[in-house]
Amino acid sequence: MFRHLLDKFSAVTLAVLVHAVLAGLLILSFEWTPGLRQPAGPTEPVRAVVVDETAVQQELERIKKRERLETRVEREQVRRLQAQAEEVRDERQATEERLRMLQEKLAEEKQRKEQTEQLTQQEAERLAELEAQKQAESERLQQLRREREQIQARQQAEAARLAELEAQREAEAQRKRELEEAREAALAEKQQLEQEKQQTLAEKQRLEQEKQQSLAEKQRVEQEKQQSLAEKQRLEEETQRLLAEKQRLEEERRKAAERLEREKQAALAEKQRIEAERRKAAEEQARLEQEKKQALAEKRRLEEQKRKAAEEKARLERERQQALEEKRRREEAERALKQALAEEEAVLETDIQRLRAEQRAEYKAQIEATVERNWIRPPGIAQGLKCTVLVEQIPGGEVVSVAILQSSGNVAFDRSAERAVWESSPLPRPKDPAVFERRIRFIFQPEA
Repeated sequence: MFRHLLDKFSAVTLAVLVHAVLAGLLILSFEWTPGLRQPAGPTEPVRAVVVDETAVQQELERIKKRERLETRVEREQVRRLQAQAEEVRDERQATEERLRMLQEKLAEEKQRKEQTEQLTQQEAERLAELEAQKQAESERLQQLRREREQIQARQQAEAARLAELEAQREAEAQRKRELEEAREAALAEKQQLEQEKQQTLAEKQRLEQEKQQSLAEKQRVEQEKQQSLAEKQRLEEETQRLLAEKQRLEEERRKAAERLEREKQAALAEKQRIEAERRKAAEEQARLEQEKKQALAEKRRLEEQKRKAAEEKARLERERQQALEEKRRREEAERALKQALAEEEAVLETDIQRLRAEQRAEYKAQIEATVERNWIRPPGIAQGLKCTVLVEQIPGGEVVSVAILQSSGNVAFDRSAERAVWESSPLPRPKDPAVFERRIRFIFQPEA
């Protein structure tokens, strides 16, 4: 604007000077008429200054074109500033919308986390119930073992009594009828014992059915665990998508910064050009001293525009600070989301490790129970013996080797334990293939 003012003043001054020169020439042409007297010497021609009107018009046209060009440049700068302001407002609105979406997603993630915690708590309660059922089943098995021992003791006593009766039959023929009656009573008691044995087998079958139901319940818990893992994977995918969105926003901000930098460079070049023209205008300052008041008024107007431009710049700076603050809050929300996901992942990993430990213990207990079912007590073996057995198997469960790591002190008991392991091949398979172990070590103590 200042250059435009200087050019305008130059055009006016030039026009005034041209008209002044023309007027002076006309005045001189009227006043310098030759007199009646003869000149003393030879007359010299008067040199007239010829002003080319075409050059003057061309100079005026050039000045007008420069004024129009300056006006167009100013309008372009104003339009560019308005476009930048619109872009900043659009970006701020987009940032607010993305922040709102992130807040909604955080609320959804929090709700899903609460649901996952409820499922985990329900699973823990079901596992506690299964553990209680397992404990009750173990107590019933111990009771059945005690009853079986009592039945065996009665059978041994009956056998001893029958042997005594057989010996007394030869020595005491007169008591044959009494012995026959006692024998019939013994047979009746044996039948009763057989009935009790049948009842014991029926109770064992019932316990086996309850065990199958317990295994089905554990399978259902495993399915719910798989669903929880799928939910965890979905949360990880959502996190990856949020990270991609963040990278895209960073790329957009980088491009905007580059665009602003290019415009800043263009504005700097324009400023340098204006400074050069100002230096030219300073050289003509002496000639424009008489129009100083008008120039001062124009300068005040330019300062007012500069003040408004500074206010607009300050407003844009405030909006940029707000955008940076929104970015900071968004990054804090993303960090909080990552921390929550990490904590949830740690909880899920702990639950997985605990479930695997329980499954491994259950798998080992199944193998021990299978070996105890296939164990046949050697005659003359005392109660309470135990030995440590090392079994090596292949993935199908087939036993490939059996070794006694710690003997019970009774060779017959150790050999019976090895035979029971071989009779149990193939061993039970675990529900989770990850729990499978090629080398199984356990303590064989059938009376425990």
